[in-house]
Amino acid sequence: MTSDPHGFNRANERRQSEELSAPESNPPQSNAAQSGSDRPETSGPDAEATRLSAETPGTDTSGATAPGAISETDVPPSALHPPEHMGPAADTIPSAAPWQAHYSPSEWQGRPIAIQPDLDVPWGAKEIALLVVYGVLLILVATLIISLALWAAGVTHEFGPRGPRETSIFLLVNQPILFAGILLYLYWRIHLRYGEPFWRTLQWKPLTPINMPPWAAYLSCIGGGCAMAVAVEAASQHLGKNVNMPIETFFKTRDTALILMVMSVVLAPLFEETVFRGFLYPVLARAWGMAGGIVATGIVFGLMHSQQLGGSKSHIALLILVGITLTWVRAGTRSVLASFLVHISYNGFLTAGFIASGAFRHLPPR
Repeated sequence: MTSDPHGFNRANERRQSEELSAPESNPPQSNAAQSGSDRPETSGPDAEATRLSAETPGTDTSGATAPGAISETDVPPSALHPPEHMGPAADTIPSAAPWQAHYSPSEWQGRPIAIQPDLDVPWGAKEIALLVVYGVLLILVATLIISLALWAAGVTHEFGPRGPRETSIFLLVNQPILFAGILLYLYWRIHLRYGEPFWRTLQWKPLTPINMPPWAAYLSCIGGGCAMAVAVEAASQHLGKNVNMPIETFFKTRDTALILMVMSVVLAPLFEETVFRGFLYPVLARAWGMAGGIVATGIVFGLMHSQQLGGSKSHIALLILVGITLTWVRAGTRSVLASFLVHISYNGFLTAGFIASGAFRHLPPR
């Protein structure tokens, strides 16, 4: 057999022509498959990660992120690496209240932690100043209108009340109007502007004691008010009576004394506890601490009654102690209802003692 030095070349040319003329049996592979075939085969976790990345929409095998896909930078770090333990505070983060809308979440969420919940109210010193201005204007306007109305109706013979009876009639008309006007102003500021429940935000809520049943807490407040009335009455007798106190003019006749007693038992505790312990105390306690807020509220409470006491320093000091005690009860129970019960039982016990002594029965009818 003789060898052909060119036989290999002719066989190779024949094989190439057959491959070109034969139809394609397999479709062309994609770039991803071709690039994948060029990569070395891997096994274990790396192979599984490579397979998942290739199957994930919007991500190619080169690591680039397609438009519209979600990358790791778009996911919060807490979602990628959750904490090992999340306490109850993480599930109970409050939503922003209307008055906190101008704070970012990181700013306002840290604010209530430093203060007690019963002091976390939406108003501050500016609202207290506006209440004072509004109250003064309301007193001036109401006094003028009521005096004109009583004079025009012939109830008073001169402009403005003069005698005890005229003063009691003026008080009967004027005080409810003032109380209602100020309470409506507070309702507008708290409920209509801030969107908060009126009585609940002012801490008018049931007592929830820890070491006693609720009925015992209510009885303790009532009994404490009666005990405080006995102590104050004894101290007043020791200090002596100031004959020039304007409040004593209401005890000249039976009808004026009755009007004063109804006002002091029914209306005064509701109004004063709402304004002093509900609206004023939280602002002062946030500014000066609990002890400072209790003392400051008691001082304001006593000074507001100085006109009724004729400027008697000893009786004003005694009433300041009453105000401090009432505020202390409100701070300790975190409820205005508690101080209201002490207040109404305090005034009610003094009224009952006055009636039981026979002094009321011996007063002239009018």
